[in-house]
Amino acid sequence: MDKNIKLISIMGYARSGTTFLGTYASYCGEKIFYAGEIDKGIEKYLTDRPSLCSCGKSYQECPVWSKILPGIRRENIDLEYIFDKIQELTGATIIVDSSKNLDYIKNFKKIFRSNFYTIHLKRNPKGVILSRMNNRMRRIKAGRHPKPQLANKYTLMALYDSFEWIYHNYWMEKVKEKERNLNLTYDSFETELPEKINDFLQKMGVSQGEDFLENHIVYGAKGRLNYSKAIKVNKSWRKDLNGYQKGLVDISTWPIRTFYGYKF
Repeated sequence: MDKNIKLISIMGYARSGTTFLGTYASYCGEKIFYAGEIDKGIEKYLTDRPSLCSCGKSYQECPVWSKILPGIRRENIDLEYIFDKIQELTGATIIVDSSKNLDYIKNFKKIFRSNFYTIHLKRNPKGVILSRMNNRMRRIKAGRHPKPQLANKYTLMALYDSFEWIYHNYWMEKVKEKERNLNLTYDSFETELPEKINDFLQKMGVSQGEDFLENHIVYGAKGRLNYSKAIKVNKSWRKDLNGYQKGLVDISTWPIRTFYGYKF
């Protein structure tokens, strides 16, 4: 991999604001390209499940991904090829990715080595659980959820999501770069995001200017299709979860929140 290319891996559990953060970061310095969740984009493409790039075009029509994804083979996914092509097509010096798959992130680390950076994004688990449940309800109503009877059991799914949140944040703590990492909390975006992300990028040697690259986010939250840099933190869990639900999530996620000193 070209020594001038760096990768920022945004590590955060699903529904934690990783897509917004990746897009936001790409407009905080020059030559930063946010790719989205490369792992999910590849999965969608290889299983022939249509999706849109953030440019509004299909994978087959996107000026970036139409030149990358057809070169991927299921039996041997060459991630270095993908990053080489991104650099070639966009001129990026910083690539930002928000994949959730641990194996992918470990491979990113092997490819970039000392040019591998991480942002560990955490979100109050009560906000995550509510967001995931709302998403399940939308899929059930649209007839797109594979197991609607199971997904409709709120208490069971809240426990499942809580344990998933614990597991993912645990391995993120183990994998993230200790010397080249930025810790961020979704719930504190409004007060800490601008200063912290700009300082992090400045230490990486990112030029401050307006030579922004057009993002082609291969996969992520739907908001990627209509991005706004305005920082709006969703804290609807405060009124939409009842006391029992809040207590259930607090108790089940307490061990890791306490062990790592999370401020929520």
